[in-house]
Amino acid sequence: MNISLSGFGDLVGDARVVALGESAHHVREYDLVRHQLLQFLVEEKGFTALLMESGFSEGLALTAWDGSGPFPEGAMTYRFGRNPEMQHLLGWARRHGVAFYGLDLPGDLASMSPALDHLANFDNIDGVRRHADKFASAYTMPALAAYRAMPQEDRDALTVALAELSARFAVRHRGAAEARHELRLLVLLDQMLRADPSLNVRDAAMAETVDWVRGQGHRKIVVAAANTHIQRVFPGLDVLGSHLAAAFGDDYLAVGLTAHGGVTPTRRPAPDAPAGAETVAVPLPAPVPGSVEDFLGPRPVVADLRPLRGRRGPDRVRLLDTWLEGPVAEAYDLIVNLPEISPTPEGVWNGGRRHP
Repeated sequence: MNISLSGFGDLVGDARVVALGESAHHVREYDLVRHQLLQFLVEEKGFTALLMESGFSEGLALTAWDGSGPFPEGAMTYRFGRNPEMQHLLGWARRHGVAFYGLDLPGDLASMSPALDHLANFDNIDGVRRHADKFASAYTMPALAAYRAMPQEDRDALTVALAELSARFAVRHRGAAEARHELRLLVLLDQMLRADPSLNVRDAAMAETVDWVRGQGHRKIVVAAANTHIQRVFPGLDVLGSHLAAAFGDDYLAVGLTAHGGVTPTRRPAPDAPAGAETVAVPLPAPVPGSVEDFLGPRPVVADLRPLRGRRGPDRVRLLDTWLEGPVAEAYDLIVNLPEISPTPEGVWNGGRRHP
């Protein structure tokens, strides 16, 4: 899968942060096109870092990897990094000196252990771990349910223990930049668990990771996350893209990836599965009138939506196997539209059941 990038450099302009979205995770063609776009941005526009929607703590194994030898096991959350297309993308990036960092909170939002295991090399984390282990799970939904079932005094004790650990790191470990950011993300994970969901602490945490990576000297950054995270505006919710748009203005470029047809992974409730959900492959419905997919047609294209702002234009875009409504040209600067997509093997998942 290749698309024409004629004129893409002019569309990118002087952007300092370029976000590459996707209408669904675990899509083979999106990984291939992201690889093509990343390579262009690195070779033609001087971008030096790639940040992906995956745990920061887990991703440090990829940060240390040079792109040769086996792909680091367990280096990505959400079952990412298991298909050859993504491994080739990341291997190319690391072999060509592109820094890699995970954007996200640790442990699939279900466990603090990946970060705590690293922090234990610097300080005593027993007080935090004792309380964090009470809700930790291999899966997000059971962990959230376990946290909600914790007595309030245990939740408060975890928050206090994280605050005390943060104070010790501020005094004793000021030079441990990666570890201090891991701890900051643990604090935000704790606050995500405590907060009203409308506060959307998770996306604010991902925006803080972008800030942190810029603080490490990377002035031009590629972000790869779901379309819904990278939108410049999302009605009623502050998302990663809206934080980046506020910080960088026109120097932030949101590039949504979608498809005219094909088969997509999507989520379904699965009460009998350990994870409480599963992912299945379903045919994409035909583009509906008013969608950006109908507007662009079945051809592969990189479309600049910015001239449509302030005018009547597409008012919905694919989200998994459904539609997300809203002015598409306000949410994205560019849209990459592909003729068809298909799931990677990881795109179909039984929710952790022992049987297939």
